[in-house]
Amino acid sequence: MKATLVLAVLAFAYTAWLPPRSTVALESKQNATPRESHIPVGSADLYSREVGQGTAIIALHGGPDFDHSYLLPELDRLSDSFHLIYYDQRGRGRSADRVQPEDVTLASDIADLEKVRQYFTLDSVVLLGHSWGLCLPSNTRYGTRSGCLA
Repeated sequence: MKATLVLAVLAFAYTAWLPPRSTVALESKQNATPRESHIPVGSADLYSREVGQGTAIIALHGGPDFDHSYLLPELDRLSDSFHLIYYDQRGRGRSADRVQPEDVTLASDIADLEKVRQYFTLDSVVLLGHSWGLCLPSNTRYGTRSGCLA
């Protein structure tokens, strides 16, 4: 599983190095058709966006007041090799409808991450987190269930 993390980091570094209008970058964009869905979690719905194929990676955005949009389009360049799953955490971005501030806790964020894993029927997960996104799995059992954490 450590090899998957190394591969993801190397692939991201390589694609970040490519000129924005390179042939590889354009082919990646053309082959990747994002799919959007809403995952029910209690009285709320989590907005999710998935793209690509291959090993699934759940991308956890920073915050706690951000949404996944700042990860795009750069991270999508990995969609030729990986099945990328983004979601806006409860109370953020497109997952803010019908959510009260008191509904958003570390416990609800951790439970929501598990709901996302179940929704996409993933036995094990690769988690790619930024900033606040790293706080979620570090406070759960994902240390033993995840393929890796970055």
